[in-house]
Amino acid sequence: MLVRNYYYSIQQEKLNDNILVLTDSIKAIPSNKLSWLHAIVKDELVENYESKTSKYAIPKWREKEFIKKYPNATHLDIYPEGYSYFKVNYVIVDGIKIKYRTEKELGDKLKTKFERYSEVPSIELGKEIVKTRNPEKDSIIVFNYVNIDQFRNLISDTVYQRHFFNTFSDDIGIYEFSEYQKVVEEGLKYSDSNKNRETEFQKEIDKYKVEISRLKGNELNNETIFSFLKWVAIIIGILLYPLRILIIMILWSIRIIKTPHNNV
Repeated sequence: MLVRNYYYSIQQEKLNDNILVLTDSIKAIPSNKLSWLHAIVKDELVENYESKTSKYAIPKWREKEFIKKYPNATHLDIYPEGYSYFKVNYVIVDGIKIKYRTEKELGDKLKTKFERYSEVPSIELGKEIVKTRNPEKDSIIVFNYVNIDQFRNLISDTVYQRHFFNTFSDDIGIYEFSEYQKVVEEGLKYSDSNKNRETEFQKEIDKYKVEISRLKGNELNNETIFSFLKWVAIIIGILLYPLRILIIMILWSIRIIKTPHNNV
């Protein structure tokens, strides 16, 4: 039984080694970093509209509200570069230039950059800063809303990459351009074939885990082994007891034979 358990243990170790190899292989596959970037910022990407003589760049999360307010607005195509310049206001706070389109957006940015504003509602904060500062005009880059495939094509351009980083580094939580470039490069290497490989490797891992569970189920625990050995010992004892008497009788007979007898 101990040999049997040892065999199962060796098999489990081999399967665990295989799982480690497959896990390392999955880690080596380029991950879908571009989908991650796109998911973080997609609601802040803008749809372009024109109503009468005015043009609007509307964040995706506000599009339904805008259409409700301007039902006759014309939806415009995205710019070839995937972005455009848009006029905004800005204020200087503690030497930092903060661009904004709405008071709420200003408040959100201030709360992100300055901990002292963290408890103040964004709209209230934005209004207060506008009253106490002197907002000036500037322009910002706004990125057109695109699907993930369009995003993949656009971000392969180095100029788009740089503008995207400058605009969304706070949102994605990456503040070093070199680190951001690594994320983009890995994302550009990702393809459907990578996803298929990862799926196949994961299936193999799941199969090995099932086999490990089966082997563990076949192992005998210490209590079972002890109980089995106890009964084996009892049975052997029962079988050996008559044999013990027989051995004693044989030894006694040999002693009698060797004992000298006087002749009558």
